[in-house]
Amino acid sequence: MSMTGAQLVTELKNRRSDIGGLKHAHARYLEVANQAIREYPLMLRGPLIIDTSILTTEGVRRYDLSTVVGLTGAEQVRRLWMDDDDGNDVPIGRWEIQSSGGILALVLDEDPPEAGRTITIEWSCRPTEVTEVTQTDLDRDWLCAKAMSLLLLEADPSIEEPAYITNQIMLWDQLRQGREAELLRQNRAPARKVRTWAR
Repeated sequence: MSMTGAQLVTELKNRRSDIGGLKHAHARYLEVANQAIREYPLMLRGPLIIDTSILTTEGVRRYDLSTVVGLTGAEQVRRLWMDDDDGNDVPIGRWEIQSSGGILALVLDEDPPEAGRTITIEWSCRPTEVTEVTQTDLDRDWLCAKAMSLLLLEADPSIEEPAYITNQIMLWDQLRQGREAELLRQNRAPARKVRTWAR
């Protein structure tokens, strides 16, 4: 379920019993929310986006990715395929995403078999910063657990018992790991019709 930045911060304050902001400043709540967003595992981001706009050119291994809207980092790219004469998606085993001047390029390890083949790119959306008016579609349970762990690392031992703080950090880490495992089971990409690309 999605939520706005304001909703996430409010939920964190509720879970910390800190509506008045005595344990952490409001800016810190917003900061840990953003940090949790940035650290949200790419493997959990979804739905995955499939792009088929790149066509091969005979003898060319390097392809400009600036036309793929939203793709801004090499770490977003998950897998690549190329179609064959029988309509199968053939996995591309060796490739690299390079960046030059902020422009991404796909570099194949070897020449494509011929021109006009479609290169299918599977990639994940990059997160946005959480603000008071921004909405995120990332899993709220994972975000809350991660953000709570970050907050508790800076808990004031003069307000809360150190043993309690330690136990709470362990609890929220366990909740995050359990939710992550659950999401991984739900987010497995469906199998594609593939065969090995003959070398």
